Amino acid sequence: MQRPLVVSDALLEDLIAAGQADIVVGIATFNDAGTLEHVLDAVLEAFTTTLLRERTVLVAADGGSGDSTLELVRGTAPSDAARPFRHPLRTVHRIGQPYPGGPSARSGLRLLLAATELLGARSLILVDPADQRLRADEVTALARATLHEGLDLVSPVFPRAPSGGLLVTQLVRPLVRALCGRRLQEPLALPLACSGRLAVDLGRRSPWARLPDALAGELWLTTQALAGDWRAAQLPLPPRQPGGSHRGTLPEVFVGIVSTLLERAAGLPAALEAIAGSRELPVLGSAPGPIEESVQVDVAAAEASFRAAREQLQPLWAQILSPDVLASLLDHPDGPAVGEDPIWVRTVYQFLLARERAAMPPIQLARALFPLYEGRVAAFLRSLDGLGTAAAGERLEVLALEFERQRSSWRSAIGGPSR
Repeated sequence: MQRPLVVSDALLEDLIAAGQADIVVGIATFNDAGTLEHVLDAVLEAFTTTLLRERTVLVAADGGSGDSTLELVRGTAPSDAARPFRHPLRTVHRIGQPYPGGPSARSGLRLLLAATELLGARSLILVDPADQRLRADEVTALARATLHEGLDLVSPVFPRAPSGGLLVTQLVRPLVRALCGRRLQEPLALPLACSGRLAVDLGRRSPWARLPDALAGELWLTTQALAGDWRAAQLPLPPRQPGGSHRGTLPEVFVGIVSTLLERAAGLPAALEAIAGSRELPVLGSAPGPIEESVQVDVAAAEASFRAAREQLQPLWAQILSPDVLASLLDHPDGPAVGEDPIWVRTVYQFLLARERAAMPPIQLARALFPLYEGRVAAFLRSLDGLGTAAAGERLEVLALEFERQRSSWRSAIGGPSR
């Protein structure tokens, strides 16, 4: 049985003192004093200027910070006296409370959703405590899109180079597009906004006990919205550092994100089983185009990691992959076979199938997929040599279409309808 969320007495007292809210800005924090001041300035500027007519509350769900994070959130840090927007015309409620058990993205998101419900808020805006590019007008735009335009999800869309954000472009974006039938450009990005209705639904219906501690909360939220009958749109914003809201090394981040994807795929509603293709999501403004960006990946190191894992993980992969796919991965003479779109996509879907069949825990599956992802990234980047930006962008679309094409085979394998 799923355990109910325990809201501490201190948090409950703060929420009662704040009363009812229109807008909640939620931040999941842990030792973020070094970056948080800029984020707070942007939020408080929006609260005390363009959102002055709305009832606003700032809530930080903290994983047990040992620095001055909570003092900054509450406005009790010594440096707060010198910061702007300290004396607004109306009370700005600033709540920061720890949750038990240490830092957990799952617990942080769950607490922010619960606070939104208890405050009766109509809009929840999630921001990254390390986002040094956050602006007050972005907070305002996200809030107004949910408050005044009836949207349940407002996700950012950034200018992006075809060789940038590879975890998004090679796995998360095309898989979410195929699973949910909607083309969301940034399923892993903050800031984003959701309606109070969606926040309540997500808080009550999510299988929290089954989700990983390192839950990719924005991915869980966006896919919940895309998989249901929720109104969604995208808001163009200036570029951000991909994955900035995720903590840890790349393998740790990968495991949290892929574990979340595995659970999302396993919990898709029946209404999505028979979808074909995908449809665009509206953009609130002009969609950003691609940008030039230097590659930040050590391709040779990624290839070496893949080759080393190929020798060690063959017995484990044999429990997950079909014999023909495994043979392709082990015997390909010209580099990682996952560089070929059909093999990479088949590999990903077979990992999803292993989750459906409970072949092994999701975290173990995610760890087993990581070396294959490294091989895919290395092969993809090598394939971009000599290609212009437009041609490289077309490669991403071809990959997304391959995920859509193979979706029916995956659904058929787990007992859903094929087309």
